[in-house]
Amino acid sequence: MSKFSRIAAAFEIDGQAIVDGELVVIHEGRTNFSELQADLGRGDQDRLIYFAFDLLWLDGKNLRKEPQIERKKLLKDLIENHRLEDPIFFSEHHEGDGQALFVAASKLNYEGIVSKRVDAPYRSDRVEAWQKIKVVQKGKFQVVGFVKDSGVAALYLGKREGKDLVYMGKVGTSWDRTTSAQIRKALDAVVCK
Repeated sequence: MSKFSRIAAAFEIDGQAIVDGELVVIHEGRTNFSELQADLGRGDQDRLIYFAFDLLWLDGKNLRKEPQIERKKLLKDLIENHRLEDPIFFSEHHEGDGQALFVAASKLNYEGIVSKRVDAPYRSDRVEAWQKIKVVQKGKFQVVGFVKDSGVAALYLGKREGKDLVYMGKVGTSWDRTTSAQIRKALDAVVCK
């Protein structure tokens, strides 16, 4: 059985489409990456939700060069015309004051926002017209693991909640080589195997 058979089965449409989106698990009212990882690890699909946010191909037509706003309209029409529903959801977009949206996301303790130019063609890589703006969150966390490279590529962090050590997320990828090597040296001195 496919890890995503529930999602695939919900995409019953006439014709062919390539839909870009994000697979999530909602936990305590917001997306939670560690819960997603746990569900995928167990092969549990009951809580998987797919937020569809872009349409790249529809019935033989490559839509990647079309403006983003037009692709969103076609995607919404596709979802509504085929009456796609849970676990498929159309990811709404908001035009206007991005700063106000960011402030609201911060107050709700969201990870951040994604900002795209409405007139931009589809690009799979990050470009100026496509930005993910994270809400900076501070706190003290325990390092529970790390991704090795010549130094350290990323750290896995946890936080004590009562008697439990709860996974909080992964940080890294923007360190220079010197900082990466320093972090690895410090971790090698205390690593438990």
